[in-house]
Amino acid sequence: MDRQQAFKDQTRVALISFILELPNILLMLFLTITSGSLILMMDTIDTLSNGIQSYTFFNLSKKCQKSGRFEYDYGMGKFESFGTLISSTLLYLGLIATILSSFWAFFHIIHPKDVLIYAILLKLVNVFIDVFVCRSQYKINKSATSSLISSGFALAKKNLMFDSITLVTISLSFFFRKGDFVVYLEPAICILMAAYLLFDNFKPFRAAVHDLLDKTVDENLQFKILKALSSGYDLFDDFHGVRTRNSGNIIYIDLLIEFQDDKTYAQIKEAIIELESLVQKEIPNSDVTVVFSNSSQNK
Repeated sequence: MDRQQAFKDQTRVALISFILELPNILLMLFLTITSGSLILMMDTIDTLSNGIQSYTFFNLSKKCQKSGRFEYDYGMGKFESFGTLISSTLLYLGLIATILSSFWAFFHIIHPKDVLIYAILLKLVNVFIDVFVCRSQYKINKSATSSLISSGFALAKKNLMFDSITLVTISLSFFFRKGDFVVYLEPAICILMAAYLLFDNFKPFRAAVHDLLDKTVDENLQFKILKALSSGYDLFDDFHGVRTRNSGNIIYIDLLIEFQDDKTYAQIKEAIIELESLVQKEIPNSDVTVVFSNSSQNK
């Protein structure tokens, strides 16, 4: 499968995920209010965050379908970072509220309610959908290399893990709702899962903030980068993108390049030096880094 087809499949899966998340958010919110379940409250917050990320992936994947070998996706990196920042901020605020509520629940006993049976049925549907999305993302991830596709696969795996743990927890809460120990189960699981999600989302959150604070180079310089790459097209075998940022008087440029397996290290090193030279000739005050991979790594 080529990259264009991979992004088409990614667009389709992201759109399906986004459409399914909309009614799921409303149902989760209703069940959270009626049951008073802490883990359902955290699940609702996580679902809202997932909806924003799915919408972001859909837009980016749709844009990437049209991208040619030397086409620059103007502003799409910022759009991705902005979507990540919004979803992560909502998630963090919700997780902090969940942790505080969980500690409160240790000292104010609330027994699980019978309405949890409906939450169990909903989470069974969620897990079934997660398995479908995760398998689809796995196939796309194997067919083409892209940070966007990898992020989509990582999100799908996280959702499957989260929904599975939630299903097990609320099932135990429901079937043992008369027991004394079960009132401490949800708060304990919530604190552990919230701590994990806080840690797991810190890296993309920090990267999004860093990217939004950096200044993107202007359009004229972007065309100069592509001009330099076009003049040295025979030096490499595939081009996966370019990242730029402006800090002070220095323009930082990362080139994502692929080389065939039959090239020796000396040939790759020589090609990298020449590529950096071509770009720096077009943009003198630049700091150029070539991030390269072999074709076998991208299969």
